[in-house]
Amino acid sequence: MASVDTLKAYETLTGADMPDRQARALITIVQELQETRLAEVASKGDIGALKASVNEDFAAFKASVNEDFAAFKALVNEDFAAFKASVNEDFAAFKASVNEDIAAFKASVNEDFAALKEEIAAFKNDYRAFELSTKTEFALLRSEMKEMEARLEAKIDRVKLDLLKWFIPLILGQAAFIVTLLKLLK
Repeated sequence: MASVDTLKAYETLTGADMPDRQARALITIVQELQETRLAEVASKGDIGALKASVNEDFAAFKASVNEDFAAFKALVNEDFAAFKASVNEDFAAFKASVNEDIAAFKASVNEDFAALKEEIAAFKNDYRAFELSTKTEFALLRSEMKEMEARLEAKIDRVKLDLLKWFIPLILGQAAFIVTLLKLLK
């Protein structure tokens, strides 16, 4: 049996900066254990038997755990397969719903596009009619302006002629008057 040198242990503990009271308490515990518990210490044979028993218990526990794990694994695989099937069904339903929504949206867009095409065609027709009427109105306005311009030029020519009719005799009369005045002044 091994025994502990308490004086050497005390010096080691106090040398490692352990307080005196704690070192003494620890030495007291070690002495009590030496005196009372050494009788209860098992022999190598007892330890071998205990080791064999623990190995048997561990082997049985290991087999039980392996069985439980295999059962758990099978249960998880079944649950996973059911979950996978459920997810696949839900995904297929979602995919069908999305496809229906896309088809409805596509049909709506096609209807809207067709209506827009019709509106554009109607607008083009209205624009062409407006453009034609505008061109016609511009042509009429141009012809009226040309007529007005011709009438205005004719009127201006008449006014010029009237002015000349009045100014020429007036200028000639004044020229004669000035010549007469000049003759009288001389």
